[in-house]
Amino acid sequence: MEMCQICGKLPAVVKVKDEQSGDEKLYCFNCAAKHNIKITPENSIVPDFAAMPGNVADLAKAIEQMFSSMGFDGAAVEIQNGNLEDIDLNELTEKMQELIANGNLPEVYPEEDDDGDSDSESTPPPPPPNAPKQPRGFIFGIDPSRIGITPDMQMGFGKEKQSILEKYAVNLTKLAAEGLLDPVIGREEEITRTIEILNRRSKNNPVLIGEPGVGKTAVAEGVAQRIVEGKVPEKLFDVELYQLDLTSLISGTQYRGQFEARMEKLVKECAANPNIVLVMDEIHTLASLGASEGSPGAGNILKPALSRGDVQIIGTTTADEYRQHIEKDAALERRFQPVLVDEATREQTLEILKGIAHLYSDYHNITITDEALNAAVDLSQKYISDRFQPDNAIDVLDEAAASVNANDPNLDEIRSLYKEDDDLSEKIKSMEDDSGNIKSDDLYEEHAHIISRRCRISESIKNYHNQQRATVLTVDDIAEVISRRTGIPAKSISESDREKLLNLEARLHERIIGQDEAVSGVAQAIRRRRAFKMSAKRPASFIFVGPTGVGKTELVKALAEKLFDDESLFIRLDMSEYMEKEAVSKLIGAPPGYI
Repeated sequence: MEMCQICGKLPAVVKVKDEQSGDEKLYCFNCAAKHNIKITPENSIVPDFAAMPGNVADLAKAIEQMFSSMGFDGAAVEIQNGNLEDIDLNELTEKMQELIANGNLPEVYPEEDDDGDSDSESTPPPPPPNAPKQPRGFIFGIDPSRIGITPDMQMGFGKEKQSILEKYAVNLTKLAAEGLLDPVIGREEEITRTIEILNRRSKNNPVLIGEPGVGKTAVAEGVAQRIVEGKVPEKLFDVELYQLDLTSLISGTQYRGQFEARMEKLVKECAANPNIVLVMDEIHTLASLGASEGSPGAGNILKPALSRGDVQIIGTTTADEYRQHIEKDAALERRFQPVLVDEATREQTLEILKGIAHLYSDYHNITITDEALNAAVDLSQKYISDRFQPDNAIDVLDEAAASVNANDPNLDEIRSLYKEDDDLSEKIKSMEDDSGNIKSDDLYEEHAHIISRRCRISESIKNYHNQQRATVLTVDDIAEVISRRTGIPAKSISESDREKLLNLEARLHERIIGQDEAVSGVAQAIRRRRAFKMSAKRPASFIFVGPTGVGKTELVKALAEKLFDDESLFIRLDMSEYMEKEAVSKLIGAPPGYI
């Protein structure tokens, strides 16, 4: 885009030859008006300007007339001269947006004198009869993109105002109807409970409470899928779930009152459509979101709307954050009905993995066996204790499948095949004309060879994908992912508990010399407990008796290392430190009133 050579700030619209130097100069709209330059088809570098009647002065007069009709006398001159102090630009912009959106802009024709003559030296020719109608978004008949005005600079001129839900929320019901949501396996009780609360007449706002990764958002997606399938009460047939992004709702609010205005607009939009239900992740942030000195915050803005039933919400949060932020605000807490989402059991997690395994198998183009699914559940639960199921097992499965796909030894070969196919495609395009015919008879043979080669490449790529699909995700791949996360050797992870228990005496004797009777007794007790699947609430208990230095603590360390692959995985309490009665505070904490 060429810029004005006079001011150097605005895009040029006309090119005029300088009479003194003989050089051609580029002028923008403002500079052309100041120098009384007439725009003609011969000197215009913007076709839309050349098609306009009269000269720039006529356009300036028309703009001034429009500003005057809106109550802004002299605004065009003041803006051009940079005197903006006495002009309410926000009000001016709103009125211009309204005029342009409604198509009520005045026609740009020069004023006439009392005798009917135009102020311009020449009367512009009328537009041709078959001239295309200017589309919406054109400003004074000018395509904004031709003069450097981007869509962002237009500030929505000529466009419909975007719904706040379309801008800051995602329609989960629409995604469910299009099949873009992952299937929700299990959680029937939680989904049913949520639907029952939504069906209430009052206080119909469920809040899903559970630890991170247990599937709270999945429950909301399950409700959306039930609505699409019609498996809900009649009053919920037409309900649409919108997942609201609270962070984006507050981002970009620079001035006081902007966030509150967005919240009020959101409430009005929801009140106008009673079939809208908002899904808010991390709803505990609602209590303090936007709150500051002199500002009520999102929670206080929504309280009246929740009481009236204008807004209906499905929230998700953790138990700790619910107690810390929601429960302490009794007025907000009483408007929600809690739904507890517990961590999935091993059987539930395995059922979930079997239900979604085909999605990861198709995405990574590999085969996932039931053995890999069982290993993902068991090993993730055993070695990664700070995460919750089913998210923990799903993460391990996804990472293991991604690792197998990324380490394919044939990647370089397939990449070269794709590159060769692209090169041959470009070569074919150079041989053909616009209608798809070969340009010269001499190119027929080469063209046929290229087509044949592309067919062979396509067949090779297809065979590669079939071969890749035959790749199986194994237990060792799952163990490798666990090893990278925990630092425990993969060999120790993939070794089964059965192998560890059968050879437990020999493994303990690698570290413990002697003490055959004690080692044998411990190993047999552990095997007996595992064999009969005794309750986890009643673990095996041992008392090691002997003088100082015979290896009692060492046997415990060896047992932890051989069973759990880390000798530090036990808690040591030296009871000699608890001989005094006040020392019990080290175990249970100090009583109230003491520090």
